[in-house]
Amino acid sequence: MDLKRADVRRTFAIVVDDLGMAWENVPAMKEALRKFVEQDKQPNDLVAILSTSGGMGIFEQFTTDPKELLAAIDHLKYNFIYSRGGIESFASLSPLPQMRNPALLVGSRIQTMQSIMAVVRGLANLPGRKILLVISESLPVSTDDLYVQQIGDQANRASVVIYGVDPRGLPTLQLTAADNTADMTMQQISQVPLDRSGAYFRSQSGLYFLTRQTGGLFFHDNNDLAAGVRKVSADTSGYYLIGYQPDADTFRKTTPQAVFRKLEVRVRGKGLHVRLRAGFFSVPSPPPDPSRVALKLRTRQGQIQSAFASPFSSDTIHVQLTGLFVEAAAGGSWIQGLLYIDAKDLNFSLESGGKQHASIEVVTMTNGDVLRKPDFQSNTVDMRFDPGVYESALRNGIQCTIRHKTEKPGFYQLKVVLRDNGSQEIGSANQFIEVPDLTKKDLALSGILMHGEGYRTTRANPQDPASVRVDESDPEASAAVRIFHSGGKVLVDYEILNAHGGDRTPPDLTVQTRLFRNGKEVYSSAPEPYNPSGQTNAALLAAETELTLGSNLEPGEYVLQVIVTDKLAPRKYKAASQSIDFEIRPPPRP
Repeated sequence: MDLKRADVRRTFAIVVDDLGMAWENVPAMKEALRKFVEQDKQPNDLVAILSTSGGMGIFEQFTTDPKELLAAIDHLKYNFIYSRGGIESFASLSPLPQMRNPALLVGSRIQTMQSIMAVVRGLANLPGRKILLVISESLPVSTDDLYVQQIGDQANRASVVIYGVDPRGLPTLQLTAADNTADMTMQQISQVPLDRSGAYFRSQSGLYFLTRQTGGLFFHDNNDLAAGVRKVSADTSGYYLIGYQPDADTFRKTTPQAVFRKLEVRVRGKGLHVRLRAGFFSVPSPPPDPSRVALKLRTRQGQIQSAFASPFSSDTIHVQLTGLFVEAAAGGSWIQGLLYIDAKDLNFSLESGGKQHASIEVVTMTNGDVLRKPDFQSNTVDMRFDPGVYESALRNGIQCTIRHKTEKPGFYQLKVVLRDNGSQEIGSANQFIEVPDLTKKDLALSGILMHGEGYRTTRANPQDPASVRVDESDPEASAAVRIFHSGGKVLVDYEILNAHGGDRTPPDLTVQTRLFRNGKEVYSSAPEPYNPSGQTNAALLAAETELTLGSNLEPGEYVLQVIVTDKLAPRKYKAASQSIDFEIRPPPRP
């Protein structure tokens, strides 16, 4: 942040709902944001670009630098694993069923609303005209949705105006040549446009209601996405603002619960239009206390709480997080986090005996709609490295593994805050994770560990065999980073859960792998028989697949999907899949 507070003219928080966007609209969305940065952003505008799934790390921070913003835009991508949107905004009719997990749709929508709420609260103490721009194509809500009212109330108290843009523009809702209607009746065929129209308008309800709550605008009727973003910028360039101070009696408790107070403004004269904030809850805001806030941020607890509360990154310790679901052999479901930490950002001190010492506190939080309140866990990690291990840590980074026990299936946000106890610097990262319901005995897969062949680490502390390791080889080939070279080999480890079979009837499973780039399939293997290798517990089987990345694969971001089919299971539950993202780069020059 290179501006003084008084110099900031507008503060933009641009939230890209990658949990509610189809792959086909991602390129246009990124191009529209590039045009905003290059053509419409003013020098005194403070801008942050965020995604609702999180995971962009240092790119989710406020800046005035166009180069940093363009780098953040480049890191936006389609969320193949958890997006409510498919490859297309409206999937073509097909004889093959296109089933989407209803729980996924609900869970990721709640995650989107929680992300928007977090951004609104994070904007409260920032300067300038505060604009929250949400780009989403799938945010269906009802008029009395509590999230909408709560977000509107918080935005109005923080003087935040919410704008919305639907990246689909004007989609075709009629039947097209891609639709297969061979097995449909005429009545079913005639119903398709009506169903698509209803789904289209329901999907826009969330942004429509949010913008109406705060006096913003919703742009959805133009095929030029960049023009919609440009209109948001133009609308915030000049304005008159009329304030309203409620009477003290408004906040006196007359009912057990807070009441939402609606506002109405009328104007006289032709051609005059008013946009206003819809209302507020009858609960007074706590008085601001800047000295108390400043003192809090100087304390350990205050620094950690601030990092958890803020959706914006101001990290000075670079942390990368991979979150996945695992099933322990002793029973119970766990969320596992793989952290990659840049050791050069840590405060090491030389101790007697030649060892380098650093102490970090790793605080993790799991949150989700299935939990009554967030679950926190804190661990202090003391690292004492011999000279050789210390040099490897500076060169290749540090791996740290964390685990959280989960009592219920559902969708979780895993957030990690790392604090250096010596320098008091902070790093943070977060990710969205699904924990399946194993009590139904349906076939399921754990999260995927993907690493390069021959990748090695060294235990940082022999008394702590699992949590901290130092890379001996290329850290990019680790399961936490996953950057591989075309033509190389990778190992894929995972667990198969609830397979059918027993001592007398061995499991009969097949494994298939698929590769996707930019949402399109680029490779699919034939189903291969799974060999349990002497494992007898069909409910928990360890599996490993070796892949050779073709030398013809173009550099870029990919998604690996593993599909396991159980031939002994009932037809409805025969298959399960799991996915993970990774990057391919050209092989190094000799």
